[in-house]
Amino acid sequence: MLLNASRIFEFGQPMPENNMLESEEILIWYGGWSLQDLRDNARIRANGLMLNQQYKYVWGTEVLPTGLYAIRLPMQNSHRRIYKRQSSLLRTNETVAHPVLICTAEIACILENKHSLIQGSIIRSSTQRRVGFHIGVERCNSHLKVVRVEDSQISKRIAMASARYIVS
Repeated sequence: MLLNASRIFEFGQPMPENNMLESEEILIWYGGWSLQDLRDNARIRANGLMLNQQYKYVWGTEVLPTGLYAIRLPMQNSHRRIYKRQSSLLRTNETVAHPVLICTAEIACILENKHSLIQGSIIRSSTQRRVGFHIGVERCNSHLKVVRVEDSQISKRIAMASARYIVS
């Protein structure tokens, strides 16, 4: 599946023609925005897709390099594992996905295809809140919500997402 988030959200840098998809991956064109920018986007606000949370921490304003990302959301077999075991499932050249990529992919899929990728899960991200905790993303009713997830927590609801940067 290819999701051009810049086109869907009607902001950010446009996507050039290029894609390289592997199994279980979603290709997402990320146009360069933060979680705050995403939350404040007119189309996302009009559809009520993100909870109006205050992102006081640096991860709420971080902007990743613009480009094409391959995301596994969620990673297969990543439920019911602690953070360390989940990260052992990463493929070569993959990292744990940043929360802005998780939110971008989920919202783009909802707007474009009318279905959720997260489907009731809490998705652990790469962003560490403090020692022993990472930021997670979950769907709360019709909104995306950023939550804190303990690294040692095991649940059938907690999964992980991976990302690999392909091209700018």
